[in-house]
Amino acid sequence: MDERNRELSTADLAGAATRREARAGTAVMERPEAAEDHRTPLFSSDDSQRMHERWTSIQAGFVDEPREAVRQADTLVAE
Repeated sequence: MDERNRELSTADLAGAATRREARAGTAVMERPEAAEDHRTPLFSSDDSQRMHERWTSIQAGFVDEPREAVRQADTLVAE
């Protein structure tokens, strides 16, 4: 296939942007993985555990009562 006529993938476009930034000498943003050490939890440990337990219970009930499980999941997300 002619290289000029092939469609570019997202990866191709991302790579091209990175190469342009490198040639231009512009700073590239820090990767999110490197900033992990500076993150603050959104919820306390107790709240997180409670939500996890509720979520597990909602999932277990989905097979028998899917509509009720979806309602409960919506309520959990809204909270």
